[in-house]
Amino acid sequence: MMIKEWFVNKEFTMEEKRAMNSGYDVEVLKETEKAVYANINTDFGKIRKWIPKSVLTNGTYVSVSDFNAEVDQEVEHIMFGKGIVLEVYNDMLKIDFNGEVKKILKEKRLFK
Repeated sequence: MMIKEWFVNKEFTMEEKRAMNSGYDVEVLKETEKAVYANINTDFGKIRKWIPKSVLTNGTYVSVSDFNAEVDQEVEHIMFGKGIVLEVYNDMLKIDFNGEVKKILKEKRLFK
């Protein structure tokens, strides 16, 4: 279970985002109809927060550095959705998300 990137950017501190950038998993402690209280387990410790269910998503993440993306390959990003790789650089990918072109750093997490 993962948290949509726009929510992380809005509701988490810079330190929490840095910790989550290397990967994390969500462990549900309590649950209501619309939210979960969860441990967000990172390599740097745990973050406890209430998270709306609407911003949770299933997906197995792989790091772009481990992901041998090629031009014209379809990838999926947690925030931008499915896109087509336009260019591959040493440290980033240039991806077209339905007409909106983004450069995604290799440290970002993608899932396929």
